[in-house]
Amino acid sequence: MQGSSPRLTPTGHLVFLRPTSLWAAPIDLDTFEVPVEAVPVLDGVNIRLDGYGLFDLAGDGTLIYRRRTDNASPLVEVDRNGRTVRLIGEGFRGAHHGPLRFSPDGGSVAVCRHPVGGIDQVVIHDLRRGTVTPLGGAGDSRSPVWTLDA
Repeated sequence: MQGSSPRLTPTGHLVFLRPTSLWAAPIDLDTFEVPVEAVPVLDGVNIRLDGYGLFDLAGDGTLIYRRRTDNASPLVEVDRNGRTVRLIGEGFRGAHHGPLRFSPDGGSVAVCRHPVGGIDQVVIHDLRRGTVTPLGGAGDSRSPVWTLDA
């Protein structure tokens, strides 16, 4: 059976992900055989870059999942009361992931973004100028860390 993030339902079905769709098939719990081909049951389930599906099943069969979107929202700065102060950068086709890191002086923030069909890239948002500067070369870059100037 091809797929990731398998779960068993109370009804005796094996539920798992194939790219961004949730699939299901009945399973014989004595032999662990699947007598029929799995069928898609839900499209648009988010999956992390490591292949782990962002969904779960409760004991009564209730499904909870995070919906996949190809349009990332801009980063948002909020005040202590949760009110939006400003948007940082723009939305794009892809997702932000990994840790956000403020520069030591607080004037910039580094984040990894993953465009649809692209590779991971760390970008620097200059909060004073409102500019975005991509870092890295031709390969993936992730998990930014700032260092203090010597």
